[in-house]
Amino acid sequence: MDSRMKTRVLWGSLLVVFATIALYAPSVRYDFINLDDVNYTVDNPVVSGGFSWGSVKAAWITAPVECWAPLLWLSYMLDVELFGLEPWGFHLVNVLLFACNAGLLFWLVGRWTGRWGPALAVALLWALHPARVESVAWIAERKDVLSGLFFLLCLGAYVQSRERGGERAGWAWVALGCFGLGMLVKPTLVMVPFVLLLLDIWPLGRMPVDNVEFCRQMPRLVLEKWRFWLVAFGLGVLSWLGGPDSLQPPWSYRLATIPLNYLTHLWQAVWPVGLSVLCPRPVFSCRALILALAVLGGLTAGAWHLRRHNPAILVGWLWFGIVLVPSIGFFWFGTTEGTGVRFSYLPHVGLMLAAVQVADGFLRWRGWSWRWGASVCLLTASIWAAATTRYLPFWQNSRTAFSRVLQQNPLILAFEGLGTAYFKEGRLAEWQEYVEGFRHKWPRNPTVETYYAWWLAAMLGESEACIGVLEELSGLDSSHPDFWSWIDDQIHGQQLSGLWRDMAGMCLRSRGDLARMESLRARWEGNWDDRTRNLFLEEMQLAYWTAGRDDEAMRVTRELHGGFGPPDISKEILERLIARWQQGGRGYAFIGFRQFAERRPDDGLALNNMAWLLATSAPDDLRHARMEEWPATARAWAERALALGGDDVPGAWDTLAAARANAGDFPGAIAAVERARELARRSGDWTLDGKLQARLAEYRAGQPWREPDERGQAAGSAPIR
Repeated sequence: MDSRMKTRVLWGSLLVVFATIALYAPSVRYDFINLDDVNYTVDNPVVSGGFSWGSVKAAWITAPVECWAPLLWLSYMLDVELFGLEPWGFHLVNVLLFACNAGLLFWLVGRWTGRWGPALAVALLWALHPARVESVAWIAERKDVLSGLFFLLCLGAYVQSRERGGERAGWAWVALGCFGLGMLVKPTLVMVPFVLLLLDIWPLGRMPVDNVEFCRQMPRLVLEKWRFWLVAFGLGVLSWLGGPDSLQPPWSYRLATIPLNYLTHLWQAVWPVGLSVLCPRPVFSCRALILALAVLGGLTAGAWHLRRHNPAILVGWLWFGIVLVPSIGFFWFGTTEGTGVRFSYLPHVGLMLAAVQVADGFLRWRGWSWRWGASVCLLTASIWAAATTRYLPFWQNSRTAFSRVLQQNPLILAFEGLGTAYFKEGRLAEWQEYVEGFRHKWPRNPTVETYYAWWLAAMLGESEACIGVLEELSGLDSSHPDFWSWIDDQIHGQQLSGLWRDMAGMCLRSRGDLARMESLRARWEGNWDDRTRNLFLEEMQLAYWTAGRDDEAMRVTRELHGGFGPPDISKEILERLIARWQQGGRGYAFIGFRQFAERRPDDGLALNNMAWLLATSAPDDLRHARMEEWPATARAWAERALALGGDDVPGAWDTLAAARANAGDFPGAIAAVERARELARRSGDWTLDGKLQARLAEYRAGQPWREPDERGQAAGSAPIR
């Protein structure tokens, strides 16, 4: 390469890198989104403290958030050391890593083809495509940009090790090392050995595409890569063991939808419209399956036909198909297996390579100037860049991300994510209004109706209204034996079955129907995830305990705790009800509080704490179940707590004052808080006295006391599932 060409290559590299950075620079100002981002970083104890011996060790021997990816966690730790826990630091590193990927891709394709124009086209088309947004703007998808860097370095080192017909051991070990590092970030790189076989076809030319010679050379080249197969197997097994357990649909369904998933990815590449963080899986039909098989078969046949003239087309097409295999839907571990846009990050490299090679061959065949190809490439890249700039702002925060999903299609995880965003902002009433409006937009949609019914039961405590919505949706009476399993046989029912089983627990517990709870529990055992099972068992525990059946309640408690259980079930139940109240489910919690007070009428501390919550929580503008009873109930519980031995406890008088003020009895509230101040000063608790004085000022002004709304700092976040 002469100096003039080196200068052109340098300018090409800079163009790709800086175009990428410029396009994605706005994402540095974006927030976390409530889909893995916080779980991977701020709330991840392995990451949040930065580097320490304990955290580094934990990154290797544990699987935070059910993901064994040591190098991923170490990269986040480095971010924390450099930038702290603010989102901009994580976003900045994602953008820089992606820019490195794009620049490296340009250099690799240029080396392999010996032509830098097509290499520039491949790099720009890949980097500017809106399908990359998810991998770059989503902090949790550091997995893509970091593993992608090691993937490309591995391929470059492998080609370097095999050039000119020999083996250069140093580069071979570099390739193996980069492969191993990539596997420590994202196990889907397990397909790398297959990609190396493709590189043996092109650009290395070690495996002729003639049928006979191909079959003769293949075994040798497969065995030659035994180190890569060994690393793929070993690290793949470790990642599998550290991954989440998930219910799997029947193999017949999974296999039948895989061609549809491939076709979806192809369509997203050609026509990237309506992209979002959550994509619905394609609905199976025989017609769709035939179409998918015809398209995939035709493109494969075409690539095979052109293998002698331009093997890069075949390599690129097979690259696309092979690298997608781990995410295409053989195994389901989330909500978008097979169709998630982020899964195309590395497969699209092969697709863009094949597309550019086809276009280049067509220009040569027609005898047209390269300027025609450059113009088409520039136009396409510009259109995709414009689409990226329109799509990128939807990743600013949780509300924009999940609103985008719901613009396209109602998906249950999007409802939960957007609901949590509204909750953290203290805007639950607006959220309920949003959901009710969505019901009018999507009438009788199973996802929308299921989420609304769950909201009624889990948040408002309206279990009978919840059942009414589900009866109308299913067309079955709630007494029907298959009522609570109706959703399992519906399209996308697997995504909703957890909510239905959660609602079954809440509604049947509300009705006191323990026999049916036991029946459903036996029916669903082994056919639900741990989270859903535990939520159902918690409802059974509360139902048994409130019914006075302590032995059964303790049995369920031991199941919840892996064979052990706390000696006092009531404390665990009360803590869970208080947490539910703090998470916004006040109607649900109040009904539980009433049951608790009936079962433990002499627990003065519990009565005092429940009364305080009822009396001092700021209104959330929702209409919860039995809400009109709250003021009188809080006052009755506060008086009962006082009578049970709280006469000399300033906190008990403080609660009574708050309950009286909440009920509109401000003279009584003033008298009670004066008594509390007297006791506080007598015991020397001047801090409490200062707080009581602030409350006294509110009561004298005719205002009830309201505790600060701390939902923005609430652990977990609502909605509760």
